[in-house]
Amino acid sequence: MAHRTFEEAHDQEESKQLVPSLVYDLPYTAPYVNGAIPSTFHASNNNYTSNGIKLISIPMFAPTGYLVGPSLKIYFKVTNTNAGADDIKFLSYNPAIFFSRFRLTFAGMQAQDMVNYDHDCNMFNEIFNPKETKLNHAIEGLSVAADGTPITLAQGQSKLCSFTPTFNALTTISKRIPFRQSRIVLELHLIHDQTDALEGTTTGGTPTLTAANSNWMITDVVAKCDITYLDTGVENLHAKVTEQGGNHKFILDNYHSQVQSFSTAIPNNQQEVSIDINRQFGKMTSIFVSFFKSRVTYSGGNAGKFKKVNTFHHPMCGNENALTYNSVNEVEVAIILCATRIPFSL
Repeated sequence: MAHRTFEEAHDQEESKQLVPSLVYDLPYTAPYVNGAIPSTFHASNNNYTSNGIKLISIPMFAPTGYLVGPSLKIYFKVTNTNAGADDIKFLSYNPAIFFSRFRLTFAGMQAQDMVNYDHDCNMFNEIFNPKETKLNHAIEGLSVAADGTPITLAQGQSKLCSFTPTFNALTTISKRIPFRQSRIVLELHLIHDQTDALEGTTTGGTPTLTAANSNWMITDVVAKCDITYLDTGVENLHAKVTEQGGNHKFILDNYHSQVQSFSTAIPNNQQEVSIDINRQFGKMTSIFVSFFKSRVTYSGGNAGKFKKVNTFHHPMCGNENALTYNSVNEVEVAIILCATRIPFSL
């Protein structure tokens, strides 16, 4: 996790001259806040499939007002569009399984560009969120069951989903974001293979996936959020300072993801794997490492349940199908920053 700074409106000194008591991270009840209005922003197209339009672009443009980042959510409808009577069962309750990439454009600059979005969202949700949060995400997403089991859609059926985009810097920023200067655009890229989001069809016994029985479509994509409006005098002063070249610094939480492959032929279990992170950032707070290994072929009810998006392998797991500890595969980790190795010795 890294932090990047983007200049958008006016810096701290100008803000003091603007209105001495104006702090952009105040709640709704500040005296110069006229209120908050729920607002909706529509995607540029209406129908999206892995075989058709894959790029979902949501321009969030407004002539005035301020975005309340934590209120941002994305809504869409997914429909089983199989020509036959085949049902489809989703691999996870998390709507992120449909999206391989997420990008955020902020004030004309690319603030975030995340690949493997489906995999990383599932990993972080399973590891860090408590059970209650997962169940809430499930009901809002691809489940109607109390235990969060993913739904099965019959041919022609639809499910309305909503989710807060994981890793989206806008949902974690504490300050109000002025729409006029920000020019925010959210982009979600659909997965390349439509079967990657599915466990399998439920007709005919053993789940199998083909291009003919794995068709789904995403429609009615919108972003919903709260917009706060400030006193007209404050708005005009803010615009005046901005036009005079003033800057306001926003610290955006950014998540960078990269993938690297290495050989499975490990001599004496001592192979060293290096991952180079060539990235500029203001402050790096965390590093997470996940492994993926091709799984064995499953049969019966387990067929099609384990894919790259929901499989998080660890080398210390001696058996691919059993959670057994194998001390021979003990993993040692070190970070090299410039010429400094942390920890200093292993």
